[in-house]
Amino acid sequence: MLQQSTSTECVKSASTEYINRVHQQSTSTEYINRVHQQSTSTEYINRVHQQ
Repeated sequence: MLQQSTSTECVKSASTEYINRVHQQSTSTEYINRVHQQSTSTEYINRVHQQ
C-alpha cells in the first residue's frame, strides 16, 4: 500500500519500520526524531523545550 501511494499523507503516517527499510543508510536517532515528532526520546524533548 505504501509503495503504491507516494503522497505526502503516506509519508506523514509512515511507521518507523517503513523508514528503516527505505532509509537503511540513515538510521540515526536524529533523523527519526525529525520525521517522527511522535517519538518521545529525551534528546528530542530537550531540543524542543530548550527555551
